[in-house]
Amino acid sequence: MKALNHRSAPFLGFYLMVLLPVLFIWLYFGKGQIHLFINHYHSPFFDHFFYWITKLGEPLVACTVIIGLLFFKYRYSLILGLNIGICALTVSILKAIVVNDMRPFKFFQYFNAPLHFVEGVRLHEYNTFPSGHTTLAFSFFFLLSVFCKKPWLSIVFFVLALLVGYSRMYLSMHFLADVWVGSVLGISIAIGVYQLVTYHRWFTSRKWWDGRLKV
Repeated sequence: MKALNHRSAPFLGFYLMVLLPVLFIWLYFGKGQIHLFINHYHSPFFDHFFYWITKLGEPLVACTVIIGLLFFKYRYSLILGLNIGICALTVSILKAIVVNDMRPFKFFQYFNAPLHFVEGVRLHEYNTFPSGHTTLAFSFFFLLSVFCKKPWLSIVFFVLALLVGYSRMYLSMHFLADVWVGSVLGISIAIGVYQLVTYHRWFTSRKWWDGRLKV
């Protein structure tokens, strides 16, 4: 736990500072009012910016990093790989349980509320809970903050995860509740996977996990 606490302290610190206030905002104002507020503030620059930043929450980015980490330590790649798999499975199960839960695009059709949509974004109608992009982004960037030894990088990773979460609301793909729960899931899964691979006897007894590919 020492490495986890030390390296990820900036990420977790800022995350906890944001987590509770956002929960209060969600519970006090409700998903509809919050989403309309966020959707009201947009510009061509941010349309383009969040169109691309949201892609950091897609599996392709994480898989590319996994391949790169093979040249540093197999264990890092294993942790990220297991993390992606468990995140995808968990989100899929929750989406199957919470059926017919409308996304903003469908939800606001019933209220004739005008929304700003970003060109090129394919909008979905259902299965809004939780946000898979946010779950993966927070777990992925949190683990990168654990792997890196520089505290300032931990802060950068937190900001990137936060931007991915916000992008899901800006693009009208999810509500605040979906993003909030997704972030909690992502952090929880990441910590669990890290603890398992780092301290479980089956993994610690196999020293070759600490090897790496050599060019």
